[in-house]
Amino acid sequence: MRKIADGRIFTGQQAKALGLIDDIGNLKDAVTVAARLAGIKGKPRIVSKKEPFSILNLLTGEEKTKLLSLKESFKWIQLKYMVY
Repeated sequence: MRKIADGRIFTGQQAKALGLIDDIGNLKDAVTVAARLAGIKGKPRIVSKKEPFSILNLLTGEEKTKLLSLKESFKWIQLKYMVY
């Protein structure tokens, strides 16, 4: 391990040839293999953690999709004001 643990970056093919990884694939491939190894029949259900609402994420634009769905949820609320 010390021969290769020197900070280099390996391609997927190099990592597989060196025995650092089992296989090359994407997230869908990983889910399929994990489901098979776990004995799950049929299509596995993916559960994602919901991130809490954050003003910082809103300011950086990461909350855009959440904000749009929030706007749709409360579209019946209207802001009205008068100018004197």
